[in-house]
Amino acid sequence: MADDDLKNLIAEEKQRGRKRPIDIAARQRRMRLLNGFRTALKTGDEAGFAELIINELGWQPGTKVYDEALKKWRALRGSS
Repeated sequence: MADDDLKNLIAEEKQRGRKRPIDIAARQRRMRLLNGFRTALKTGDEAGFAELIINELGWQPGTKVYDEALKKWRALRGSS
């Protein structure tokens, strides 16, 4: 067995039985985001998208990250 194979086997065995705790609140937040994004994309609702990134992500209008998100939204939707 090669050294790399042995290292991989040891790493796998160390991970066995070790499960990360599930963060229910984080999982629920992620699902709200995904569902909100899906709805906004299906309906083409830019205002809904903006509300989602403000309320769920905390990105405020006028910030670089907010402006970039809207720019990408508009590019995806084919509007300027």
